[in-house]
Amino acid sequence: MKILIIGEGNDIWMKRYIQNVLLEGNHEIYLTISGSDSIYSDFFRDNNIHLINLIRYIPLISRIPLVGGIINYALVYQNLRRDKFDVIHIHFMALSYIVLACLLKRKTTVLLGSFWGSDLFRVSKTIVNLSQRLMGFFDCFTVFTEAMRKKFFDLYSEKYSEKLKMMKFGFSGYDDINEVIKKYSKKNCKEYFGVPAEKTTISIGYNARKEQQHIEVLTELRAAPREIWKKTIFVFPLTYATAADNKSVLVNSLVELLDAMQVDYIILDSFLTDEEIAMLRVSTDIFIHAQTTDAFSASVQEYIFAGATVINPTWIQYDETIKQCAASFLEYSSLNELPVLMNNVLGAERNAVLTDSNMLYKLFSWDSVKESWQELYRTLARE
Repeated sequence: MKILIIGEGNDIWMKRYIQNVLLEGNHEIYLTISGSDSIYSDFFRDNNIHLINLIRYIPLISRIPLVGGIINYALVYQNLRRDKFDVIHIHFMALSYIVLACLLKRKTTVLLGSFWGSDLFRVSKTIVNLSQRLMGFFDCFTVFTEAMRKKFFDLYSEKYSEKLKMMKFGFSGYDDINEVIKKYSKKNCKEYFGVPAEKTTISIGYNARKEQQHIEVLTELRAAPREIWKKTIFVFPLTYATAADNKSVLVNSLVELLDAMQVDYIILDSFLTDEEIAMLRVSTDIFIHAQTTDAFSASVQEYIFAGATVINPTWIQYDETIKQCAASFLEYSSLNELPVLMNNVLGAERNAVLTDSNMLYKLFSWDSVKESWQELYRTLARE
């Protein structure tokens, strides 16, 4: 098939989807990127993937809100006017991507849209109203959790129920973690990040987005007795941020709070390889999750898979099977509960990890889900 993927070519999850689902077929793959190059350009070049830059055309005009986007996409359309695709697949249903896909509707047999989470849970009413006018152009939509399915119907009604498919998104992190465990001990992984083996590693959040609520979590944890932090070290993975996130301001605010708490900490703000990410998961004893919304991210899954105690808010609900797989899955309903909860967790004796990693692998590894995506493409192309 000839497939156009409209999404962010600099996103690791986009690269992994292509790597695990599309490269197994004899496909001609086109991928959009927002810039002149991608951090995965070598991978894309080695696998003959054609990159389409969404903003290289008339750069100064591209900075003008709305007008710049329309002109850029008109030029992209002009550039692709002679192309014909078997499938055009949007990953992350941003309005700009939806508009571009609808412009290209006549160029494809199948128009497929995949929601990733925040494009349902953090979308404004205005964007919903604008998007709804274009939803009829699509042949199929996908979501990957029951909560996403319900939210889809809340926003767009059940008018499109026959077009909506539940499709799991696979995660390469499981394989990376298994490889790390074969090569290194937990102690080795801690030492790699400069963490003393005897310290309890507490990771907070998994990127630099404001929705992770790093500052709010730390502000509440200041109320806990200072002595409980003596044998701990806080780790903040801030390696990913969007243009709208001010990482330097976040880092400065975190340092100020952490120094006031007189605790040990590590801030990771440079790029991490897949192996390093897996080592971070293995090195973590406790993971505090406080994101405002989530559709069960890969990072949360990886911390569970690696055997960390996961402290999760009740406003983010995961499948009960996931909770049952976790060695320790604790919940809180308000951030002000965290000091007592952490005091209890750190005061309890740490037992051997009992995570059912085999079940998680069967549910969410790429090996388990890639065939369902490949079959979806084949089915839609036949209809």
